[in-house]
Amino acid sequence: MVRRLTYEDEQKILDELDYLIEQTEFNREDVVWCSKIIKKLLLELHFMKNDIINKNT
Repeated sequence: MVRRLTYEDEQKILDELDYLIEQTEFNREDVVWCSKIIKKLLLELHFMKNDIINKNT
C-alpha cells in the first residue's frame, strides 16, 4: 500500500536535494534516487488533488 509523505520524509528529500545540488557529477545511484523522488512527489500531488476534489463534493 502506498503511504503519504510525512514531514520527516519531506525534510529528508530536501536535505538530499541540497546535497545533490552541491555535487559536480551525478552517478547512476543519484539519478535513480531522483527518479524515485519525482515519482513519490507526483503521487503525493495526485493524493492532494483527490483530497481537494473530495472536499469540494
